[in-house]
Amino acid sequence: MRRKDDNKLTNIFDATLELVTSKGLSETSVSKIAKKANISSSTIYVYFESKEDLLIKLYVKLKKNMSKSIFDSIENSSEFKESFKILLNNFINYIIENPDIFLFIEQFNNSPLYNKIPQEYYDDLYQLHDSFYQKGKEQNLLKDVSIYLLTVYTYYPVVQLIKTYFSGEVELTDSNIESVLQMSWDAIKV
Repeated sequence: MRRKDDNKLTNIFDATLELVTSKGLSETSVSKIAKKANISSSTIYVYFESKEDLLIKLYVKLKKNMSKSIFDSIENSSEFKESFKILLNNFINYIIENPDIFLFIEQFNNSPLYNKIPQEYYDDLYQLHDSFYQKGKEQNLLKDVSIYLLTVYTYYPVVQLIKTYFSGEVELTDSNIESVLQMSWDAIKV
């Protein structure tokens, strides 16, 4: 069995991210990833069972890093609404600073691969997120609906604002950000 090299793994992930954001999920093949990463196609199979396995593991890695970045500065002692605004500001800043990661995650979320994430990854990915919303529900600050619905009404307006910003249709002003944060809050608060 061949020994795994962290540098090769990083190169595979970087090449995959670059190809998916420039060519799309379906146009990104193992051979193209290998060529971009300067390795043989067979080397990819030392690290991953399939292209699908590679894409899922990259998605999980990127989502974990994003989640950590977004939730890191939120303190348990902070007032929930203030933490909510910090969370969304962190989310916006993360996306602006990492547009390729955002594009990859958006493509993945809207593909059949999203439903193939193993449950153990899913639980790990959303632990911080779900416990944050659960805290708001326990404090009777959030509507008594599923965390999934709270999430949709939190992030969808922000994602749409960012997409229109990336397309040049709208400026990402403090006023626009504050408005979308307030609308997201109004949508989920009791």
